[in-house]
Amino acid sequence: DEVMELSDRIYVMKDGQVVDVVSRGAATPEAIQHKMVGRHVDKEYYREQRQKPYNATKPLVELSGVDLAGRVHNISLTLHAGEVLCLVGTEGSGREAILRTIYGMRTPTRGTLKIKGETVSRLTARGAVERGVGYVPRERKIEGIVAGMNVYENMTLSQMPHYARMGWLDVADERA
Repeated sequence: DEVMELSDRIYVMKDGQVVDVVSRGAATPEAIQHKMVGRHVDKEYYREQRQKPYNATKPLVELSGVDLAGRVHNISLTLHAGEVLCLVGTEGSGREAILRTIYGMRTPTRGTLKIKGETVSRLTARGAVERGVGYVPRERKIEGIVAGMNVYENMTLSQMPHYARMGWLDVADERA
């Protein structure tokens, strides 16, 4: 509703392309949704009661009073199963540093990090994976893959301990 009140023109995008420019008076939320997704979206589709509840009694990730050397000060957050955390900010704002801390790529200078209720002081990326934490880097082609490996090998790389015996890869286990 606020978008409709504040806008003179609404640029509707789909798949990275502008598909329509609509004046405020001619636009309805339903028409804009239809142009964005290419089909009619039932009003009940995004209703809160249709969402899966999360377990508010068991946080998966907790940051409490975390400082990161010169970038982030006194950050606290709690993330439960079923929640999606979106950190928004400009380049250098610290959003990526916070995610790297949760994944074990940075160590807080102050504060507490808990994963599944366990206080973790020196988390490594390996320790994060063992605790079920994943990380998708902003620069996936630079930080997120091993260029000499195919997609399948990259996908199983973090699970390699499950497929290796005494330093040798068990390809049959990996492919299963």
